[in-house]
Amino acid sequence: TEEVAKRLSELGNATPAISVEGFELDTDWRRGRGVFKSVLEAWDRLRKYGVPFGASITATRMNHDTLMKDEFWQFLEEQQVVYAWVFQYMPVGMNASMDLVPTPQQRYERFFKTDQVRLGGKFAFVADFWNHGFLTHGCLAAGAKYFHVNAKGYVEPCVFQQYAVDSIREKSLLEILKSPFFESYKRMVPYSNNLFRPCPIIDNPKVYRAMVKHFNAIPQHDGSERVVEDLAPEIDKLAEEWKVYADKLWYEHGYVNRYPVNRGIYNYETRMRRYMNREEALAVDKTLK
Repeated sequence: TEEVAKRLSELGNATPAISVEGFELDTDWRRGRGVFKSVLEAWDRLRKYGVPFGASITATRMNHDTLMKDEFWQFLEEQQVVYAWVFQYMPVGMNASMDLVPTPQQRYERFFKTDQVRLGGKFAFVADFWNHGFLTHGCLAAGAKYFHVNAKGYVEPCVFQQYAVDSIREKSLLEILKSPFFESYKRMVPYSNNLFRPCPIIDNPKVYRAMVKHFNAIPQHDGSERVVEDLAPEIDKLAEEWKVYADKLWYEHGYVNRYPVNRGIYNYETRMRRYMNREEALAVDKTLK
């Protein structure tokens, strides 16, 4: 609304990323009739008040061709979109289905397009989470660089890993970040020697299922169990098929030589040691000035 845009401008410390799935046909098909028009109106208000904003794009099997077009990215640029998040559709939630999950071939093709746009200088950044694991050194979840607190107060490794052990109503965030559940995740990151296979849900599904089982994690939403139970065979098949493409990117395109894999860099003890070393280095640096 006009009031919200004005308030964001006054605050100066927030930037909204608004969901758009392509052009009008793609967006309204997934988000509902008239949503695309509402998005354009919202962007117009944000521009009016000088609020920087981004686009949040869900890559699905259905809108893949649109995301591959230069016209779509030119459209975002013309709309003065500052940044773009690209989220691969995940089979989670009620009535979760594999029907909208991009094929491995589509995911492979999308990597080249989003990386071209990322390096093109037209946007502050473009992040294709499942394809940019080499930039984040694997999965961000479980407090490596990110976690998710749901509406009930339970802390999930990420918004798509809808299982939890602890709640902020019972423990502090620091306690949860240092918990065996989260620390086990962080000690294993990255879950593969190939950083194009970062995700424990669709790239290394046995990791996700093992964590849920070992820590007796509690499903948080209707349908959470389907990902680790009913859909497991299909997800395993998807992971195996993607591995072929991921290995091609990792080895044949030379990423293996540019992005060394190191485990255990995100767990609490290692981080504290790194911070202490940095503080000591800063202290020495100050004495030399």
